[in-house]
Formats: sequence, structure tokens, C-alpha cells
Amino acid sequence: MGLSFSEEPEAGLVAVTLTDDDGEVLQTRVVAADELARIAAAARRASARAAERGEPLFVTLDELIDGPPD
Repeated sequence: MGLSFSEEPEAGLVAVTLTDDDGEVLQTRVVAADELARIAAAARRASARAAERGEPLFVTLDELIDGPPD
């Protein structure tokens, strides 16, 4: 899975795109640019958890941006 970012500096917005291993777009969301560090940290934590469990990584942008479901 990969994350890519497309910034619109004048608006302070960034499109965050989640892709699968083949580069196919799974989900895109637009967020405030100042949220990028928090989103990237959530992605690193999710990746580390999957690695610790020996499981493939599966996460949605909604989980990375909004947090895990209740």
C-alpha cells in the first residue's frame, strides 16, 4: 500500500491518495495541509502493528484521518 500527496498550496489543502501494491487508487481524501504529519504517523503505526503481527497491512484513509472505528 502506498500514500501519495498532491498539494494545493494557495488553499492549504492536500489530496491524500491510498494505492494498492499495483498502484491502483483505492481511496482519495482532501485534508488540511497541517494534518499531514498526523496522518503519516498514523500510517507508520498501522504498518508497524501489521508487521508485529505478521499480517498484511490493511487500512483505509478514513481510519488514518479520522481514527479507527468505535
